[in-house]
Amino acid sequence: MQDLLEVVPDLEAMKTRPPYLSIRWKIILLAGMVLGLTSLLFIWQQHKLRLHEMELNRAEFREHSRIILDQLFQSQAYRMQILGNLLIEQANVRTDVLHHRGGGLLQAVQAVVPELNFAQGIVTVIFRDTRQEALAVWGDTRYADLNIPFAGLSASHEIPKIQFICKQACVQQIAIPISHLGQRIGTVVLVSTLDRIQSDLHKLDKSEVAVLNGSIQDKDSPIAKMRLVSSSGGQLIRDILDSARKSVWREGRIQLEYAGQVYQVQLIYSQQAGGSQMHFALIQNITSVMQSIDSKVQQSIFMGLLVLCSALLLLYIMLRPTMLRFSHLSQMLPLLGQENFARIRQVYAARPIGKILGGILQDEVDELGNLALVLADRLERLREESLQHLETLSIQSSHLRHERDFISSLLDTAPVLILSYGVEGRIQLCNAYALKICGLKDALGRNFAELFLGISQSEYDKEISALSAGAVRRMESRLIGQDGGVHDVLWFHVKLTVGIADAATYLSVGMDITEHKQNEVRIHNLAFYDELTKLPNRRMLIDCIQHAMSASGQDRTHCAIICIDLDNFNAVNASKGRSIGDLLLIEMGKRLRGSVREFDTVAHLGMDEFVVLLEELSEDTERAAAQARLIAEKLRSAIGQPCLLQDYTYHFTCSAGITLFSDHGVTVDALLRQANIAMTHAKTSGRDSLHFFDPAMQHGLEAKIVLEADLRRALSENQFRLFYQVQVNADGVPLGAEALVRWLHPEQGMVSPAQFIPFAEESALMLPLGQWLLETACAQIKAWESDKLTNALQLAVNVSARQFYQPDFVAQVLQIIGQSGANPARLKIELTESIVLDDISDAVAKMLELKKSGVQFSIDDFGTAYSSLSYLTQLPLDQLKIDQSFVRNIGVNRSDDIVVQTIIHMANDLGMEVIAEGVETQA
Repeated sequence: MQDLLEVVPDLEAMKTRPPYLSIRWKIILLAGMVLGLTSLLFIWQQHKLRLHEMELNRAEFREHSRIILDQLFQSQAYRMQILGNLLIEQANVRTDVLHHRGGGLLQAVQAVVPELNFAQGIVTVIFRDTRQEALAVWGDTRYADLNIPFAGLSASHEIPKIQFICKQACVQQIAIPISHLGQRIGTVVLVSTLDRIQSDLHKLDKSEVAVLNGSIQDKDSPIAKMRLVSSSGGQLIRDILDSARKSVWREGRIQLEYAGQVYQVQLIYSQQAGGSQMHFALIQNITSVMQSIDSKVQQSIFMGLLVLCSALLLLYIMLRPTMLRFSHLSQMLPLLGQENFARIRQVYAARPIGKILGGILQDEVDELGNLALVLADRLERLREESLQHLETLSIQSSHLRHERDFISSLLDTAPVLILSYGVEGRIQLCNAYALKICGLKDALGRNFAELFLGISQSEYDKEISALSAGAVRRMESRLIGQDGGVHDVLWFHVKLTVGIADAATYLSVGMDITEHKQNEVRIHNLAFYDELTKLPNRRMLIDCIQHAMSASGQDRTHCAIICIDLDNFNAVNASKGRSIGDLLLIEMGKRLRGSVREFDTVAHLGMDEFVVLLEELSEDTERAAAQARLIAEKLRSAIGQPCLLQDYTYHFTCSAGITLFSDHGVTVDALLRQANIAMTHAKTSGRDSLHFFDPAMQHGLEAKIVLEADLRRALSENQFRLFYQVQVNADGVPLGAEALVRWLHPEQGMVSPAQFIPFAEESALMLPLGQWLLETACAQIKAWESDKLTNALQLAVNVSARQFYQPDFVAQVLQIIGQSGANPARLKIELTESIVLDDISDAVAKMLELKKSGVQFSIDDFGTAYSSLSYLTQLPLDQLKIDQSFVRNIGVNRSDDIVVQTIIHMANDLGMEVIAEGVETQA
């Protein structure tokens, strides 16, 4: 007891220390915090899981609703299309449309009123003619004028069109073109409300549905500017939507409270609505769901608090006896810090004894007390020694820590592989970057050469056997990590001047050059291969041709170059898009590559042009040509196979040009030019064929180039002249003339049109030449007006197909007539049958437009084209010109007599004039 009293002064002195909290309460507080945080984390996790589950259900509901909405739109459009076709296929409907009989059309609609009732929503049916004028309107007339442009769009494309319109109400309308005997005669438009779609969506989703119109201007408030078109829930739903307009949305939905209930509003948009601004809002009452979640959270909190309190109480009861002994033991520890070793012994003698078996069995607390006493004895002996070495050890420790941290940081942060190893190759040091590259956690003790170089230690010893201290050896290796990744590494090996434990030590530093290697491969591919088809490009093809020329000169074999161009590829590329065109080029490249030998070369030079280099052909020229033709036919056959891409089958042909070579007698550019010339000749000869190069082809091409240059110079220097061939009636009285163009060449003299007109029509030069011809002819008509002998004559001018089908041809002719001041009734435009039959609808439209101003039209060389005569009833013609091939044989060939008589009678019946060309003798 006296010993305890002697401790009291020390305990009083301890009151001056900072606020004290017993370890017992620390353990209880820590356990309480851990249990509390664990309970809160569990409750929070459960709550998040429920909310996440609810979010997933919302997203699934929204996607499900959108799919249902798309299907409802498709179903209604399908029913409307069937009903439209049913209307069109009724008897006399096409006749009523053709003759504008609105009453008959309304009767046709009345006949399918049961089907309209079955469709449940069709409110308006409108029949329109080709000018989009209403022929008959059944049902609600408010929608009659909303679909004029829409119906015109459907008619122009000649396919049914579907559109959505939201004005006072949102409707779905479909326009179906009506054709008769291959001609478009009108359009039928059906208009349906969205009431059935809204009702079906309400039933299927079991939620209230509202239709909104407008664009989403703010994703946080998407319906703020939208107009409510209709809803299924009455005023309550309207009030909820008004509240939602003022709230902040998240990912197309919002959750809000209204009238003590929780509602969820989701906004969906159907892809079937096209470009309309129509949206659907789905409103659900989720009050019960939220109440269920809140109830579960409250239950979890209550159970967590109950468990926490029970655990803390039990812990307190268990720790109290032991902590009393710890409390006494804690009085000894401050005395150690004070180096009051005598007082420690006194406090130890007065320690309380454990209650287990009267203190016979000791526990950890007793061990700590004994240890404290022993520690006091040892500390007392070592204090003097410690004081002597403390300062020295402190300085050395500081230096070592600094060096260690610096070296460790240097090795682990350097983006290179750093390793050291002994003579046997066992790794002694490996930095973090090297471990990361090879995918290991530790490499100490493993063999360096086998692990990082992929070779045996004996092979590596040979590499560095001559390596002296300080010298650097460079080598490359390929390292494969445990994840399968391949790394190219550039190594620098050096023997250290000072080794570990006086043993030879080597240092290897490796740089990851994988990206550098990949860039080299990429640069090589870009330089020598086509990026799209992965075939050799022009540069590599030239190298291959040069190699083939050298090889063929040595072994005296022949080689061949085949230039291949896909026929009509540009049309497919323009109509289907660049992406389809690229896929087709890739497929054609694969077919060509698979149709030749392994040592042959297939190159892609751009667009639809491929070049195939054939090597090791026969020494005999004729046999080599036969071999080249056989392979070329195989290539054409491969290209001609059907090609299925994105559910559409494409068919292609190609034009191919072949040139043979066997030595260095010609340059690479010349060979490629020869093959290209032969290919061009094959294309101009009707396509889908192949031709061998002939020097005459090159001469013809060069002649065309000279002719084109001369024609351009002739246009700029006004070398063309118009001559006028008089046209007379049966009595020899002049009725008009035909303008004939001649070229007054400064060196060749008068050039016949047969020599330059065909080439001008192939090129773009026919457009300026044709314009000059019209301008000159109209100026001549104006000049003739001042002479009474010529003021009544008509002047016929031939117009080419390229010029006639210019989009602004009508405007050009009217502008020329207006600028010249000529009488348009004196101008007669002559067209061939083939021109007007290329696009008869466009030809009729242009002819009618010009005839309004008085211009007349004549068919030139009538009877020579292989076409139907039915077009004569559609074209607004004034005259037929009988070809001279019939006139020349009148009186000689009975068949030609009948043909000419038939043409004359037919023209008279159609109200047309007839003129014959090539009349040289009297009747």
